[in-house]
Amino acid sequence: MLELIAEAQAEVLFENFIFRRDQAGPAFAAALIERAQNEVAVRVVHDPFGCLSTLRWPIGSVFRGSRVQVRVYNPPRATWSFIKWGRDHRKLVVQDRERLVAGGLCIADVWAGNCVKQCTWRDSALLVNGEAATGAAADFDQMWGRSKAFTRSRLTKRQQAAKRALAACGDVPVRILADKAGEHRVEQAKITVFNAAREEILITNSYFVPTRAVVEVLLDAQKRGIDVRVLMPHYSNHHIVGWLPIIRSANCCVPASALGAGMDHDGAMTVVVDRCWPLIGSSNVDVLSLEKKAEFNVEVHGLRMGEQMSAVFERDCRWAVPYEYGEWRQRRMGRRMKARPSFALRKW
Repeated sequence: MLELIAEAQAEVLFENFIFRRDQAGPAFAAALIERAQNEVAVRVVHDPFGCLSTLRWPIGSVFRGSRVQVRVYNPPRATWSFIKWGRDHRKLVVQDRERLVAGGLCIADVWAGNCVKQCTWRDSALLVNGEAATGAAADFDQMWGRSKAFTRSRLTKRQQAAKRALAACGDVPVRILADKAGEHRVEQAKITVFNAAREEILITNSYFVPTRAVVEVLLDAQKRGIDVRVLMPHYSNHHIVGWLPIIRSANCCVPASALGAGMDHDGAMTVVVDRCWPLIGSSNVDVLSLEKKAEFNVEVHGLRMGEQMSAVFERDCRWAVPYEYGEWRQRRMGRRMKARPSFALRKW
């Protein structure tokens, strides 16, 4: 991501949910400011609640006085739009509208590995070259239009010209799945592909609280003999998620074949179906991501990428322990008592 920023010649589009002012945040801020000083158009969109959760609000203040343009997505206000637009959970960097990094990586030390204490966070991102980056830039422009200005600066003629679409092409078919609150594009894509699965569905996710529609399609896949496996963190950094049943529908629970053991936060947000359809992005398999947040995902077609992502899943499973339905039924009374009220809050 820093390499894309440093090599940009015309434009950098930067969007992230968490932009923490530890060591990682200022490093990215310095790189963005340096590019802006060299007549590169630099635009930053961030979510106020994501940054507020890090107790380092507001990151946009570090860009004051520079040529970097910063906008805040859906700041708090007493309007229906504030509720309707939800949160911006996307994480992406677009360079000159021809290269793109997207995935689940926020800007903080725990994602970069600069940890003072235990650092076992695990996440994924994807580098894309070609026309998909142009589409990502166009979608960024929409998010930019919905956001409120935090800093004000005028673009030079060179920077204004950066909005042109640059010609580029790749050798692997990809599709951008950009989701806004209430659009359900990612949910529908997952349901469609899960229904078409013939052999296996591999899901890696940190907050596995799926919608009823996703629950039903996974239950149906399991009944068809599909190998459905879910890899989750052993300890969630959101305790309510840890108390929830894995998948609950009509008082039944789908057994997950493996849950991560020892990982404080397995933040990777990936899906691989039949080793030929990988999806990498910012979407969790939970109601918030699938219904109430703006998300950005990259859908890849073909065995080459699918085999790589399946190998990553199998490697991660080496650090995991199995967690079956029988073990879930025998959980302690305290966890049983916490599960019901937690389930009532699953949408939030």
